[in-house]
Amino acid sequence: MERSSDTMSTEERNTSLERPSPAVSTAAVLVALALTAALVTADLYWGEKFNGSPAYPSILLACWWARSRKILWSLAALLICVTVGCGIIESGDMRSIVHRALAITAIIGTAIVCHFLLGTSDELLRSASVLAQRSDALNQANADLAAREREIASQNEELRSQTEELERQSEELRVANDELARRERTLEALLRLSRTLTAEMTRSDTLDRICQALSEMVNGPGLGVGVKIKEGDNLRLICHYGFGAAGPESLLLPFDRSFGRLVLERNHTGYLEEIDLRPDLVFPQPKEGDRFHAILAAPLRVNGHAVGTLEIYSRHRQTWSDEQINMVESLAAQTSISLQAAELFERIERERRRFQTIFRTLPIGVSVIDKDGTTIQTNPSGVTMLALPPELSLARRDELVKYCVYRRGQEITISESPLFRALRGEDIHGEELDIVFPGGKRVTLLNAAAPIRNPAGGIEGAVTAYADITGFKQLQQELDARRRAAEEASVRKSRFLAQVSHDIRNPANAIGMLAELLFRTASEPAMAGEIPEIAQDLRRNALSLVDLVTDVLDLTRFDSGRIELEESEFSLNELLHDECRSYQKLAADKGLDCRVILPPRPIVVRTDRVKLSRVISNLMGNAVKFTQQGSVTLEAGTGGSSGSGSDNGGADSSVWLCVCDTGAGIPPEFHEKIFDEFFQLRQHTARSESNGGNGAGNGGAQANNGGSSHGAGLGLAICKRLVEAMGGTIRVESEPGKGSRFTVMLPTSALVQH
Repeated sequence: MERSSDTMSTEERNTSLERPSPAVSTAAVLVALALTAALVTADLYWGEKFNGSPAYPSILLACWWARSRKILWSLAALLICVTVGCGIIESGDMRSIVHRALAITAIIGTAIVCHFLLGTSDELLRSASVLAQRSDALNQANADLAAREREIASQNEELRSQTEELERQSEELRVANDELARRERTLEALLRLSRTLTAEMTRSDTLDRICQALSEMVNGPGLGVGVKIKEGDNLRLICHYGFGAAGPESLLLPFDRSFGRLVLERNHTGYLEEIDLRPDLVFPQPKEGDRFHAILAAPLRVNGHAVGTLEIYSRHRQTWSDEQINMVESLAAQTSISLQAAELFERIERERRRFQTIFRTLPIGVSVIDKDGTTIQTNPSGVTMLALPPELSLARRDELVKYCVYRRGQEITISESPLFRALRGEDIHGEELDIVFPGGKRVTLLNAAAPIRNPAGGIEGAVTAYADITGFKQLQQELDARRRAAEEASVRKSRFLAQVSHDIRNPANAIGMLAELLFRTASEPAMAGEIPEIAQDLRRNALSLVDLVTDVLDLTRFDSGRIELEESEFSLNELLHDECRSYQKLAADKGLDCRVILPPRPIVVRTDRVKLSRVISNLMGNAVKFTQQGSVTLEAGTGGSSGSGSDNGGADSSVWLCVCDTGAGIPPEFHEKIFDEFFQLRQHTARSESNGGNGAGNGGAQANNGGSSHGAGLGLAICKRLVEAMGGTIRVESEPGKGSRFTVMLPTSALVQH
């Protein structure tokens, strides 16, 4: 408190020096003014006898107590004005003027000096004030330091007592730190082990890592580690450390006599401090070096079942500490978890490989889509069905939209397909879709789809399976067509049977009547001249009956697949000449021009002569039979096309022959049907040809080798079967009113020489 009072006195003193009170300033100004008035009065009274100008500067010193520069210069200005005014009043000589000038100069000089003295004084006063303040601060700091010294002295006494306590505890901490460092190394080893054990590791790799980590944790003289797994009636030592370079004596130990059996049966950690005390048990021992004398084992559990043991061995009698027991149990628990995870991973991996194998080898297409509906995985069969690139099994949604999809004839978008409908929670079974690819290919798929749900019932994706039933649909359509064809054939067969029965009955009845007439003629000599004519009629009807029966038998043999070719080399020119000659007389009787047109060089072919002759005979017989006027032409050649009298000089190695007529022709809608069995064009056209009028050209399937005017509808069908059996083709070109052209193309292999 005393120091505080001194400080306040110093401040008040400094303040009074720096800033005088108003009374002091007023008194100083009044004194200066009084002195100025006295000097002016004396100066004016005595005149030249008294010059007070030199005394004027001393008046400025009275302003020192005012400590104001403003008052200083104001008083200086007043004195200058008084000096000048007195000089003017006196109007003295030069000496008086000089005195006044010197007085003014002195006033100004004194004012300047006082001005700077006041500034210096103010600066000194401010410095003194600062020093006083600093002195007060130092005094205060010294007082604080003295108080702190007293506190430090008391604290030092306390620290001395605490130091002794800390030294005692330091020794205890050194022992604890050594123990913590050892435990830290153990925990670090366990941490490294837990980090290295992953679900992707195999069971053997997991156990090997555990044994290695255990050897690091129990790394000491005379120690070893091992992991044993139960396999049947044995315990197998699957990994080990510390057994020396030669390893253990045996990797298999009998389960009934092993220490591991006791641990597994009790499902609890066990140990022996001296294994020689249990001669009834067997233990793993190294082949070389000192034997083990102590063991510590903990059970390994997988899915709640004990499957093996984790063991530590010592070459000396060992007292196992709680820390070692806890460490082994902890490591055994970690090992059990890792083994269970490895087993689960192996099981998942087996199932994944099995699923992938099934997914890849399924003969039907399967596609799986994720829950976002953006990525679609397709198996190889599906990739093939959808005509995707072979390497594309995982695609984005926009990569699959390369085709058009139709359902019941209506085009749908990909979002309406079974896969995306299943992604929205819908089940689809047995839905048919038509896929049309950019190239025009059309595929029919039978689809089924279902959502993939998680245990909570949410949709995680969708799967669809689809089978290509295009072949089945085509087969069904073909079966339907064949069914309709069979029905039509059945109708034609019924008509054929009716026709055949009529055609067979006519020559058979004629043969019977002619035989009866021949018998009567033989008994009456007067009718002997009619026997040749009767015999000719009998022969004609018998041949007609034989031809009809032969056609029916041939067709039956063709249907059973028994068509045997007896190939031989022969001149096609000679065969055509022979066939043409056999029909020239019949054509001449009808007023027809029958001719053959052949190339200048002979054509030698290798095929069945008899069957080719029958084909030509049927075609020529039909042409002559159903042509009422004009001509019938038989021609042949080699090359890619046929035409009357045309031959390209063997530019192509195929052989062709054709029969042309000038009959009535065949309507275009019957060009394909005339080669069907039992088809007769006269059933679809006017009946005029039954009376000998204009026939149906070659179109009516009436070929019967010159038989009756009406055939059974088998001639052209037999021709087609024979030509196809020889490897060739037959086609017809005809227009109503312009005749017909039947062309037979033999295979390239049939040509031998031209």
